[in-house]
Amino acid sequence: MATINMHDAKTQLSDLVARAEAGEEIVIARRNKPAVRLVPVEQMIGFGEDKQSDYDAGDLRRAVEAGKEYTIMRDGKAVAKVVPVTQKSRVPGRFKGQMTLPESFFDPLPDDELDAWDGKYSNDGTW
Repeated sequence: MATINMHDAKTQLSDLVARAEAGEEIVIARRNKPAVRLVPVEQMIGFGEDKQSDYDAGDLRRAVEAGKEYTIMRDGKAVAKVVPVTQKSRVPGRFKGQMTLPESFFDPLPDDELDAWDGKYSNDGTW
């Protein structure tokens, strides 16, 4: 699965659609956060549109954020579908009871290790 930022997706849309047609799943991200998936469309029986919509990236973005799916057409055939990415929410305490720390984890560090953290053994720029 490839992840592409929004600007690159707009400039490479034809290539991305071709990759989706070949079976690759592509995630389009906004500010490094997944926004939509571009996936191939399965054979659609009885699919038809009265007319093709004008391309407006802003309207498409708002519609996908609202949860709508869009089909990308080429020569009257569905070639890919733009669908919203579902993000799983984080669950606090998910790993509770699955990990343990030894009691020695809380023991004070030895003096030489504390000195290392304080920079005693750092390069002073002389070598």
